[in-house]
Amino acid sequence: MPLTWWQKILKAIGLYKETVRPPRKRSSNASPAEGKTEPRKAPKSRTRVAKTAQGTREAPTPKPVESTRLYLGNLSYDAAEYELEELFKGVGAVRDIEIVYNRNTHKSKGYGFIEMATIEEAKRAVEVLHDQPFMGRKMIVSGAKSKGPADSGDQ
Repeated sequence: MPLTWWQKILKAIGLYKETVRPPRKRSSNASPAEGKTEPRKAPKSRTRVAKTAQGTREAPTPKPVESTRLYLGNLSYDAAEYELEELFKGVGAVRDIEIVYNRNTHKSKGYGFIEMATIEEAKRAVEVLHDQPFMGRKMIVSGAKSKGPADSGDQ
């Protein structure tokens, strides 16, 4: 590769050092006389996929309902609050709906939370709507892990 103008000036002054690539390390089990190298293996993926013995994915079991706040997962990215409200009105009274959006792109992250009027209605919503298709995807409905703002106690 030819030297650039700046490299030529540095070489004339005596400050230019050619870059030397370190030699590649050879694996300890391969002998240099063979000259054959094994193809590189792809790095292991860090994501885990749940598979059954048949190779298909099982639907996750819903978390127990301990409050009126429910977790909604695997939502379509096009789902809106009013569409979810219409769906859950068939089960019981809806207090609040919150879809989680990306702060920068303002697009849905595919999950959200819904607050029902009573715990009985929340339990019924999990029984009826968990693993049911909604806008082309099987929706996950389960009890929310953490307490919502209405349940936190500091009002």
